[in-house]
Amino acid sequence: MRHIEHTESTPRRKSVHQGVVERKSQTLEHGVLALFPFASYERLEEWCESIRREQELEVEPLLFVAAVCGARFELVRLEPEAICRELSDWLTSHPRRMSRELAAVVVEALRPTIERVADQQGWRRGLDWESVEVLGRPDETRGAWAAAVLVDARFVSLGQNAARAVELAQALASALLARDTLPTEFYARRAAASGPSTATLLSKIVDAYEQLLVIQGNANLDPDPGSQSPARALWRVRHRTPHFVFGRDGCEETARQIARSIPASLWVDLEPKAE
Repeated sequence: MRHIEHTESTPRRKSVHQGVVERKSQTLEHGVLALFPFASYERLEEWCESIRREQELEVEPLLFVAAVCGARFELVRLEPEAICRELSDWLTSHPRRMSRELAAVVVEALRPTIERVADQQGWRRGLDWESVEVLGRPDETRGAWAAAVLVDARFVSLGQNAARAVELAQALASALLARDTLPTEFYARRAAASGPSTATLLSKIVDAYEQLLVIQGNANLDPDPGSQSPARALWRVRHRTPHFVFGRDGCEETARQIARSIPASLWVDLEPKAE
């Protein structure tokens, strides 16, 4: 069985804490990394390259599936230091152009209030900013395993060998979690998420990605030639990253919009089961 080599040394584990300025990643890879704060950049890049080496597979729809799963299960907490940096940048930017020395004084004067309000906000769902009770460390695995299960289903639907599909799906989970995962972990997660809604959920996410390609093509005055056209393969290559929509909304917010548009009932098989 082929194996994806891991080249990173110590995975850099980022914080799930953030500021309030909206991030707008312009690529699918950066969007996935933003929505999965513990993901390994090196592993994700290696995974993307492994997909590109496979015949008849496109990595972009798979990354979009992962981004939507990340958006659905994203948990965040406001970080006072990040907010203070954002406030300083805002005060010194056009048209305010406050001196950095004065901005530093203003920020320090407001810091106690910022810290108090950020603490009161607590943990929030990135999808809709609803308050969420988190005891101890937040669950960093839910979105990653949801993405792996759906990507595995996508591979199978495209005729990929079942064993290879599992290998690649598990490798995606390892990239999003920045740690080696076991086949038994994947099989357990897939068995728990094998309800009837999973296929419909995957179809809706993939259809949303296809619609983004149409929007991108229209924005470039290059409309979709149709699924039966011999020109469509090259058309997909030209528009496989929806720069028009990402430039306006960012990958993260685009993924959240799609996640919000999908009925909650279709996510039920991927939600954690009560003990």
